[in-house]
Order: sequence, then structure tokens, then C-alpha cells
Amino acid sequence: MKVKLHSKLKHKIISYYFSSGWRNVFKSGKFYSLYYVDLFAGDGYCECSDLDEELEGYLPDDLSKRKWEPPFFNLMKFANDSDVSLRCIFNDKETNKIESLVEEIEKKGYSRFLKAWFDGDANIVFKSALDIIRRPNRPSLFFLDPTNHKQLKFSTVEGIANFEDEKTGRKPELIINFMIHSILMSLKRGLKEEDVKSINNFLGTDFDREEILKITKDKSEKTHKSFLRIFLNNLGKLGYHCNWHLIKSVKTQSPIYYLIFATHRDDIQSWYAGVNFRVEKLEEEWVKKNYIIKTMSEAKKEGQRFLHDFSL
Repeated sequence: MKVKLHSKLKHKIISYYFSSGWRNVFKSGKFYSLYYVDLFAGDGYCECSDLDEELEGYLPDDLSKRKWEPPFFNLMKFANDSDVSLRCIFNDKETNKIESLVEEIEKKGYSRFLKAWFDGDANIVFKSALDIIRRPNRPSLFFLDPTNHKQLKFSTVEGIANFEDEKTGRKPELIINFMIHSILMSLKRGLKEEDVKSINNFLGTDFDREEILKITKDKSEKTHKSFLRIFLNNLGKLGYHCNWHLIKSVKTQSPIYYLIFATHRDDIQSWYAGVNFRVEKLEEEWVKKNYIIKTMSEAKKEGQRFLHDFSL
């Protein structure tokens, strides 16, 4: 799947949460099963379209990889190294992508973790995933990673959140890609009637066009922060505590999306808050490293040669 550089940062953050959190949970011996549900799963690999083969040779190792695995393969590796029963449910609307993902899983020898796969609308398929899990007291983690806000309805988030165990209060953990860039593009295009509808569907609101425009004209807060606050407030009403990170464009530093981690448990929320410093350092390092990519890429386009180009 072709992705941009900002996707590498998103995957680094998720991988960090998986390695520092779920891996330790798996190793604790107190945790026996997890359902992982990815409703926008892709084809099983990522290829950065911002890096070409020529530029790849000039970059540090952690930057130069143009291809890498999605973070959920880390979960499979952790489960493989423990006694945890991991069951994965994948969906992608494009049949060829989900079939490619299944092949990648088989190649890595992780077929036993594949519980089910679908090639439908995420806003419908989530119900099938919940039917497979059956009992809400079973631990589950849903990853909602649309490439456009129009692909995800808040009613889907609400449907997942309502899958709650009456005795324990357990409900699925969530990782949500809050796609602010596509919302801002809708505003830039003039906010047509269908845009108003899609924004409301995504946020879980019932704003009219003028109310949305009023939000954009409020100078006391950035527009993308206002929309995030509305979304987080609605998640809060569903019983979730949230932790989030803003992912920006490498080239323009404009906001693309917020990566939201939502949990119903106070102890997990405290853990999320505790790792924020590490993630912030990761983001700082990432910005510095991508300055290398940006400057070297521009230099190559202008015909500049580097030491690698010469035989010494």
C-alpha cells in the first residue's frame, strides 16, 4: 500500500504503544486472549511514495526503509512469543488488498491468528466483528484508520462502544485516526451540502452549515482543535478517556490527523499519559530526521551529488 512519510510516524507511535504496552501485558501471564479488529487494514505492507530507490541509499537505516510492515504484525509476533490467544479480524473495502493481506499473514506463518476477514464497508462490517467476539467481557482492540473522514461514521464508534459488559463495564479499546485534513479540504472547497452531512456523520453532530462555518471563524482556537474537542467530548459521553497525538505533513507541517487512543479504564489512561513524554521525544526526533529527507530530496532534484556518488 502506497503511503506518505507521515504514515511511518503514525506506525512508529502505534508500534511503541504495542511494544511498551501490549507486549508486557502478554508476558505478564495474567492476560489470556485478545481480539484485534482492523476495519481499514490495507494489503499487508507499506511502501513510502516519498522515498525513491536512489534516495534510499543516502539515508540512515531507520529512515531509508521504503517498505515496512503494519504494526499489527508486532502484535502477532508478541502473541507468538507468549501463551496469549490472539484472534485477528481484518477488513478492507478493496478485495484485492484484503486478499494480499491474507497472503502476507500466511507467508509469515501467522495464519492461526487470523479469525476472519471481510471486504466490505467498515460501518457495516463492525457488526459482524462484534458478532464473532460475541461476549463483551472478552478483551478487544479496534483500530479505525480511514484515509478520509467520509469513510467512518460516529455511529460505528458508538456501536462499538455500546458493546459493553454489564458486570465489569468492559468495552473495546479503540485507536482512531481522526482525519482532520479531509475535513479542512471540505471547508476549503466551500462546504457543500454533502460536506456538511459527512462532517456531521463523522463527528456525531447535527450542525447546519452556518454552525460549522462559525466554528471555523472562531479565532480563539485552531479549527482542527475545535473539531477534535467536539469529537473527544462525544467519545467521553460514551465512557472513554482519550489520549491523542497530532500528526503533521512532513513537507508543510500542516495538520493531517490526530491519532486517538481511547480506553474506558482509568489505569490504562494513566499508562497512556505516562508514555506521552516518550512519544513526544519520538516525534521530535522524527521531525529532525525528516528534515534530512526533505533537504536531501530537494538537493538531488537540483542535481547535487553526494560523497556516495564518487568512487574513492
